[in-house]
Amino acid sequence: MSLKTKTLSAAIVFVLIFLGFALAASQLVFLPSFEALEAAEVSHHLDQAASHINDESKNMGLALSDWSQWDETYEFASGGAKGYIQSNFASDSFATLKTNFIIITNKNLAPVFARGEDLSAGNEIAVPGALLREIADPASPIGKVSRSGRASLEGVLSLPEGLLLVAARPILRTSGEGPVNGVLFWARFLSGEEVERIARQLKLSVAIHDLRKPGMAPDFAGALGAIQAGEPRPVIPLDEHNVAAYATLDDIHGQPALIIKAANSREVLRQGKNTIWYFITLLIIGGVALTGAAAYFLNRQVVGRVLGLASAAGSISLEQDALGRIPAEGRDEIASLALAINAMLQKIESEISRRTASEKMLRVNERRLETLMRLLPVGVFYTDPKGNFRYVNPAWLNITGVAIEQALGKGWLHTLSGEDTTRVFEEWNTALGEKKTFHSEFRFARPGEAAVWVLATALAEHDRAGNVTGYVGTLTDITARKNAETTLMWQEKLASLGALSAGVAHEILNPLNIISNNTQLLQIEDRHPRIQNGLATIMEQVNRIVKIVDALRVLTHPRKPAVEPVDPRALAEKTALLVEHEFELNHISIERDFGGDVPLIFVDADKLAQVMLNILNNARDAMKTQYGDRVTIRIGRVENTVRIVISDNGPGIPPEILNRVFDPFFTTKGPGRNPGLGLSVAFLFLQRMKGKLEVSSVYGQGAAFTITLPVESADDGEEKAFILS
Repeated sequence: MSLKTKTLSAAIVFVLIFLGFALAASQLVFLPSFEALEAAEVSHHLDQAASHINDESKNMGLALSDWSQWDETYEFASGGAKGYIQSNFASDSFATLKTNFIIITNKNLAPVFARGEDLSAGNEIAVPGALLREIADPASPIGKVSRSGRASLEGVLSLPEGLLLVAARPILRTSGEGPVNGVLFWARFLSGEEVERIARQLKLSVAIHDLRKPGMAPDFAGALGAIQAGEPRPVIPLDEHNVAAYATLDDIHGQPALIIKAANSREVLRQGKNTIWYFITLLIIGGVALTGAAAYFLNRQVVGRVLGLASAAGSISLEQDALGRIPAEGRDEIASLALAINAMLQKIESEISRRTASEKMLRVNERRLETLMRLLPVGVFYTDPKGNFRYVNPAWLNITGVAIEQALGKGWLHTLSGEDTTRVFEEWNTALGEKKTFHSEFRFARPGEAAVWVLATALAEHDRAGNVTGYVGTLTDITARKNAETTLMWQEKLASLGALSAGVAHEILNPLNIISNNTQLLQIEDRHPRIQNGLATIMEQVNRIVKIVDALRVLTHPRKPAVEPVDPRALAEKTALLVEHEFELNHISIERDFGGDVPLIFVDADKLAQVMLNILNNARDAMKTQYGDRVTIRIGRVENTVRIVISDNGPGIPPEILNRVFDPFFTTKGPGRNPGLGLSVAFLFLQRMKGKLEVSSVYGQGAAFTITLPVESADDGEEKAFILS
């Protein structure tokens, strides 16, 4: 869209907005004013109608006063003046007085005269019983008239027969003196004809509805609901041409008796709407004229010159002339704009040169950083402020053996070795919460491989406000260091144990030989059975000491293994069969999971069988008294090694002793049952066969011992294995 079109469109939109504002103002300000005038006018008519109804009852009361304060009426109420009714209240008197009912009571409110007249038909009608009961009730408003010589009563009374305009006065002497000798009561039906008569007198449209009668018109029902909701005089449009106001009138008891309606034409509102539309039309004509004039001026003085600037700038852009400039003519703001654009072009030229060089350097640095991340042997990772991983480099993935999809987010925490998960999770959350450096050593449980030890360090990054924006960290493989530490620890233990066992073996075996020889000599002689039993116990304990000393010799001066090619599956099956019957007696099953692609291994078969047998017996002993019913032996090839995993679902190993299970003389079976050298000897044997023995456990869920042996010969390193089918 061109600037000229935009300018014209803007002017038109401005005029439309202005007109819309004027129209809205007329609807929100002027029109409500006319509606208020309309409501005031119809409410005034309603007041006139209601006032006229009240005046009718008051006029009836004024006429009644001449009859109530008269000696003849006073005497008639006492039982005298026998010709009073014939001379004063003949049939035509009802029409003259415009009343339907005349009732005279004595001082006890008992009627002494009660007659009704149908004014339109000219015949006598019965006085309603409800009216007689109302008059005879001392507690009614009429009763109050009888108790006071000064009281009077005018108003509306609602009966089942219809609405009545009523008036009552106390009967007094002509002098106005009492005591009150009864009540004179007049009443006239407030019928439809009466309402029409009132409407003709007022030249208004008036209607009423008795609230005691059903069949209320919808507009009356809606108005009554509004009155009951708290709006005393609702004004309701009847249709496009008429509006009505409504109000309720109370009876002599102070209760709503009827709802009155005064209707009026909506001429005031119609005239107001016409006035508003005349005003809007004039505004439209003026707006169109103003828009044309403004568009002409803007096009001549502003748009044309701005388009010239745009054309010059476009030429510079098309020609790609960084040295091009826009001509500046005149001394007004547009000329200043041209000069400013030229200055901006100069700065853009300099900025483009600078950014081109910076972007080139940035791309070079990005390639260098990407190459560095690929080549780094150290794992690198980045997290968001909540500790969710957002980036890891290839070295991190290689070290941990975790897939990129599994590493991102907090998935990496679930790939840790079981016994490290809780500790690392707590350390990581502590670092996040306290905004400190994260530093921890732990293991990743690589699928199908031995766990890898890592050293993880992470530092927080902050923005200028000091808020943490993320964490950058490194991951270093320290498995070799951990293995070296383990080997060194064992070497130190074995050195200490060797120094001890060399002397122990000499100093203990010589006395044991003497004890053994003498015990055997004593056993040859015929002695009492109790003595023979004691000598047998001595020999049993001597043999136990000899076994312990032999185990110490194995740890410190092991013999060279008898290496030969061994099928690990067959050896494991043979070992399992040796103990399976005893396991079944303890309700423990042995499950096999032997892989098909398993090569022969070069190992001392007897020693390896002894290692597996020792692990199986330990599992059996652990599950004898605690929960657990299954031991599983899994054998499979992992790269250039064969892995034998013996796991159980027993009680597991407590975390506080997990790192001590391979220590010499460490046992949990109690004194006298086991010297605690089985796992130590097994660990040393596998280490000398270039293999390793590892343990993992989740306390309460079982334990797993993993035997890893190389496929190559322990003597010359040449692979001798072949695949068994």
